[in-house]
Amino acid sequence: MEAVRATSAWVASHSSHVTVDSSGVEKVAERMKDSIPKVEWDFEGIHYFDDGPLTVQYLFVLDALNFCFWPDKEMTYDHLAAGLKEVLQNDKSAFDADRLQKYTGPELRKLLKWPRPLPLEEERVRLMHEVGFELERSFDGKASKLVESCEKSAAKLVALITSHFPDYIVPAVLQQLGVLKFSPSLANMIESNREISSGSEEEVELRACSVHAVEEIRELINRKSGKQVIFYCFILQ
Repeated sequence: MEAVRATSAWVASHSSHVTVDSSGVEKVAERMKDSIPKVEWDFEGIHYFDDGPLTVQYLFVLDALNFCFWPDKEMTYDHLAAGLKEVLQNDKSAFDADRLQKYTGPELRKLLKWPRPLPLEEERVRLMHEVGFELERSFDGKASKLVESCEKSAAKLVALITSHFPDYIVPAVLQQLGVLKFSPSLANMIESNREISSGSEEEVELRACSVHAVEEIRELINRKSGKQVIFYCFILQ
């Protein structure tokens, strides 16, 4: 991990398309330092599980929506996981690929029984649409078929997921929080939904600067709160 941190810091210091804004880091750390939750895992209590294809579909939707609940102090991972579980228990077709592509922000709120706009609601809806579209286009609408096609190989699964569902959630969140700044050319690529080629300068800088920014926030929170904070940030290649 130290090598990843060092490499990411070097890329961030030489980046031309992505900038880590120190004032943004400071603001986020200050607002987060007193609201870092203690996470406890409760598999059977909050997650949907039927030992079948619906479980896989549920996990894909959960993973797509599981990011940045801040600054809503009442919205947590447990609420999201349990809320989606209840949705599927009441309507087995709720996460069908065609339906995932049609949900709106207010409809997502209604599913989760949430009384106000969700944090980064538009991004969450966009990701639901993306998951539904790609599953329908490539896997007959079923996440389980994606998993089955990997023949129990974790390496194949990671490669397949990252090729069909490129994950730029972290940089998107950091950009909206004012932590990352994009060059006009990169911002235009993102806004126009143009593909960012794997291995390109833009792609490398997005990933490296995201890692560096998260580390900067973590270290600043540690200093401000006097507590050891751990963030899990998965940067898939």
